[in-house]
Amino acid sequence: MKYRTDGGIFNLRRLRAKIKVAQTLIRELLFADDCTIMAHTLEHIQKLMDCFANAAKHFGLTISLKKTDVMLQPRPGSSPPDAFVNITPLNVVDKFCYLGSVLSQNAEINDDIDSAHQCC
Repeated sequence: MKYRTDGGIFNLRRLRAKIKVAQTLIRELLFADDCTIMAHTLEHIQKLMDCFANAAKHFGLTISLKKTDVMLQPRPGSSPPDAFVNITPLNVVDKFCYLGSVLSQNAEINDDIDSAHQCC
C-alpha cells in the first residue's frame, strides 16, 4: 500500500511522486475478532501462522480451527497448500467470506456479486 501523511490523501498525482511517499507491505487485516493473514509463499504463511498461534497462546486466546481456512492463489499446476496450527491441518478452500465480501482464489469479483448478501 502506498500512502502519504502530509495531506492530499485523495490526490492521486501526489501518490505518484518520487518523494514523501511511503510504501508498506500489509500481512494481516484485523477487524474485531476476524483476522486475515497474507503472504507470498506457503512457507511465509506457515511462519506467520506459527507466530500468530504463539501470540494467541501467550495472551490466553484460542484460534477457532473450525472457522480457520487457507486460500491460495495458485500457479497453474500447483498442488493444494498444507498449512497447520500446531499439528492441526487447516481447511483449504477456493473462496471464503470476509467482512461481508466473497474473496475467491481466482481474484475475480464475480463470486462476490453472485453472492449478493448471502455471505457470512
